[in-house]
Amino acid sequence: MKSTSSITTFDFRRKALIVAFVGLLLVFGTATTTQHAYASDANTGYGFYLESKGSTDGTEWRHKAAAGSAYIHIMYHNGHHCRLYIDGALDREGRGSKNCMVGKAYDERDGQYRIRNTVRDSRHGNEDYKWARLTAWAPFGTGSTNGVWSPDCSEAAADLPVLNID
Repeated sequence: MKSTSSITTFDFRRKALIVAFVGLLLVFGTATTTQHAYASDANTGYGFYLESKGSTDGTEWRHKAAAGSAYIHIMYHNGHHCRLYIDGALDREGRGSKNCMVGKAYDERDGQYRIRNTVRDSRHGNEDYKWARLTAWAPFGTGSTNGVWSPDCSEAAADLPVLNID
C-alpha cells in the first residue's frame, strides 16, 4: 500500500514539473511576439509545487519601483488551490520581510490579474520596503501553480481584475 502512495506522489510531482516547464517555455516563447497589458521585460516566471498542507514557496526578491498593485498571469494550477501573497522586504536578501497583502488571493482560475499590496506604501508604514516577492502557501493540501509575475503593474494593466478578496 505504501508503494502505491509514493508512486502517486512521484507521478503527481513529475506531471506538475513537466507542466510548469512547458508553461514557462510557452510564456517566454510568446512574450516577444504578443502585446500584453504589462511590460514584458519586467515579468519573470514562477512555478510552485507545494507537496503537502502547510508547505510554502516563494520567488526571488525583486525591486518594486512604486507603491501599488503587483501583476500576475496565472497560466496553470493543479490540485488544491494555493494562497498567494506579496511579501515586502527592506533589501534584496529579504531582511525585515513581512506579509504585505491586502485581503486574500488564490490561484482558483487562470488569467491576468492585479494583486493589491502595501509594499512601498507610506500610508501603511511600508515606504522603506522596496523589495517584493510572490509567495504561495498550501492551506488545503498538495497543489501547483505557474505563470509570470511582476512587482509592479503598468498603466495598461490598470483595468485588469483584482485577484484579492477581502
